[in-house]
Amino acid sequence: MLILSWNRELRRLIALALLVVSTAQAGAQQFDPRQVLATLILQLQTGTPNPGLIGPQLWQTIAMQTNNSGIYPPLQQLGQVTGVNLIQQIPLPNGAAFVMAVQHQNGQSNWQIAISQMSGKVEYAGFNIGQLPPRPNPNPNPNPNPIPTPTPDPPPGPGPITPSDACAKYPDLC
Repeated sequence: MLILSWNRELRRLIALALLVVSTAQAGAQQFDPRQVLATLILQLQTGTPNPGLIGPQLWQTIAMQTNNSGIYPPLQQLGQVTGVNLIQQIPLPNGAAFVMAVQHQNGQSNWQIAISQMSGKVEYAGFNIGQLPPRPNPNPNPNPNPIPTPTPDPPPGPGPITPSDACAKYPDLC
């Protein structure tokens, strides 16, 4: 069993190395923040953060939060990434911020990352773990002509993030 685990980790590290090399070669050709995030998650699951991908301040934050292991156990428990959806992209003067939802073997994580155009590195990353809230099931009503009940207006939620809001959140990129 230890050998299988070691082989799995070795395969992950080899795949990561190939991905980093191919990402570096393809970086000038096409940029996909979903690939960057998938690579970052793998690094944070295996304790192999790459200083070529992560900015120095984020690197220090990861070290502090993980006791220098580079591993976030909740991300490990979610398992391998099976899909990444780009929800929102916010252009900034010196980079871009992204909101993404990631599907894993055992759940979902939701991310906000900012990537510097100058360094090409992830300068900010934040995530939370959980599923999307379930959609409410309509309550079956035996009355074929129900009387509609007025519903109050939903409370105002945060609107879309604007570039100025993003600059306030990611000042190093503006």
